[in-house]
Amino acid sequence: MADPTTNWPESDWQAFLIKHQEFAHVKVESIPLIASQLRSGIPCRVSSRFTFGSAHVVFEIAFHDGCRWICRVRRRNSKEHSRYIKMTMESAVAAMRYVRENTSIPVPNVYDYKTNHTATDIGACYMFMDAFSGRQRDQFGEDITESELTMLFRQIADSAVQLASLDFPKIGRLYTTDGGRYEIGPFVNEDGTTYGPFCHSVEYYQYLATKDARKRLITEGKSPSEVRRDQFASYLYRMASAKLSLSNDGPFGLVHGDYGVHNFLFDENMRLTGILDWDYVHSAPALSCCSWPAMTQIRWPYYDEYWPGVREGLLLRQRLFHEGILVAEKERAVTTAKFGGNLMSEIVGSKDAIISQIIQVLESDRAYEDYDGRKVFQFLFGDADFEMFRNSFADGKDIESPS
Repeated sequence: MADPTTNWPESDWQAFLIKHQEFAHVKVESIPLIASQLRSGIPCRVSSRFTFGSAHVVFEIAFHDGCRWICRVRRRNSKEHSRYIKMTMESAVAAMRYVRENTSIPVPNVYDYKTNHTATDIGACYMFMDAFSGRQRDQFGEDITESELTMLFRQIADSAVQLASLDFPKIGRLYTTDGGRYEIGPFVNEDGTTYGPFCHSVEYYQYLATKDARKRLITEGKSPSEVRRDQFASYLYRMASAKLSLSNDGPFGLVHGDYGVHNFLFDENMRLTGILDWDYVHSAPALSCCSWPAMTQIRWPYYDEYWPGVREGLLLRQRLFHEGILVAEKERAVTTAKFGGNLMSEIVGSKDAIISQIIQVLESDRAYEDYDGRKVFQFLFGDADFEMFRNSFADGKDIESPS
């Protein structure tokens, strides 16, 4: 198989640092020294090419015996509390190990990691793990055939079904105890504060909607029309969250948290070789397990602005993913118990699943900062007049959705 760095874009570290000072603290020369120690002194070198994302830079390590690892090094960000970094990394490692032990999903094996940048010779938090070869979906170009897309989405769907089939008693992040057991613990914000875990789906969605409301209802710097828009949208989100009660008491499955094309690697025959970036993985309600992957999601604030062909492309990818779910749930004999007596394929793409996904991304997707909530309104009130209801709400009149 091809060298993992074949499709990596960068090769000039010093030029890279001029544009990305957040990585200036990284001591690349220390990486092979630590890696060699972890493999009982086997010599190695850091490959000349590297890649990076919003929070990490990734180096390939080539050992003299042919083994290859990567070192994933975290940037320094003054907005990120040390507790946030520690808990996020610990949870990601626990989740990767759990998924490796309980599924056939190709997940990197983690050999070592450090969550305190002041206590490492690299000068940053880091993780040493397996190097996976392969290309991302967009690196195959636009001439990919529908049969190849079918194969691609069938494998993505299979991984989603496997994660959804795992059972957890609560909604939260996965951690490892001192005794080596896995347990569900709290989510963590960038400022180090925590929330959860949650015992019920509705409780989880209501928390997210309320958390969004605390920001959305700030009126400073907003025009009267923006205040009106945000107050009604927040009302809709909180009302809808109370209705997302499918399998309210669990058990709960696992979701990756960032199912974007950049986190899937495929070989030249379109076989899945690895799923990357498990920083946002968590146990989740059934509806969240049935969300569209990022590469198939319709972003509702932009729905009326999609260029010709874009919407059709999204609908094609949704169809292929859904077909993959149908195949995977049969092959893996997925039961209906987790999905309120329904098949997983019956919930994927449903109105409830779409609304749950909107509520989940309110904080992470900036497109929703200015969204008026029309899709959520349709979920609650059907074909009712949006503007009439919003005016009534602004006038202080009580509005209720059909039961």
